[in-house]
Amino acid sequence: MDAPRLVAHRGYAAHYPENSLCAMREAVAAGARCLELDVQLSADRVPVLLHDADLQRVSGRPGRVHELEWSDLRHCSIGEPARFGQRFADEPLPALAELVCWLEGQPGVCLFVELKSESIEHFGADTVLQRVLAVLQPVLGRCALISFHAETLARARHYTRRPIGWVIRRWGLAARETAMALRPDYLICNHAKIDDALWPGPWQWFLYEITRPEQAWHWWRRGARWLESMDIATLLKDPRLAQEPCDGL
Repeated sequence: MDAPRLVAHRGYAAHYPENSLCAMREAVAAGARCLELDVQLSADRVPVLLHDADLQRVSGRPGRVHELEWSDLRHCSIGEPARFGQRFADEPLPALAELVCWLEGQPGVCLFVELKSESIEHFGADTVLQRVLAVLQPVLGRCALISFHAETLARARHYTRRPIGWVIRRWGLAARETAMALRPDYLICNHAKIDDALWPGPWQWFLYEITRPEQAWHWWRRGARWLESMDIATLLKDPRLAQEPCDGL
């Protein structure tokens, strides 16, 4: 790589509801070639695009995703009323299958799929992996699985040869030891947590939340090869950061 690869964090989430189909479409329209999204399971084990286990922040209504079936969730708005008022009131909660259907028509766009800890703890790693991988199958060659849950990523190797990325919750020796034991393809961390050199290992460093082009180049020089932002268009204002098609991870 002669420049960092950029990843749209929950799509173009700075200006559109996070994890919505419109946030994904607008990120690609802005020039993103890699997207990141969060997946939870509904009560009937349908993978949906949602960061939180509850609906209050993105929908303005009570309820937990694990307690509601897809037939109820599909009519739920994720327009983030606290941020956007009624501007995106008609933006529905998407099933992962809907995103996959759209992605099939987007060659050159790859996907980092975060398996959320709440779903893993509620349904078990095997159920989450089986359900998500089944839906991703048409585009699996362009996908990587990521999670804070190292044990689930280790289990993922029993189901697929796709790359895995471990998200570091707390920087320190314990995290470094976990990384060395797991040996993920990507080691993912909020750049603000890093207080020394990036650890060498059999992984590529993937940092978030990057907000400015000069910040992107700073971390590139320090060894990070993947950089994630909710404001992908701001990074892409630097022509040196223009992204080539991503045909596989």
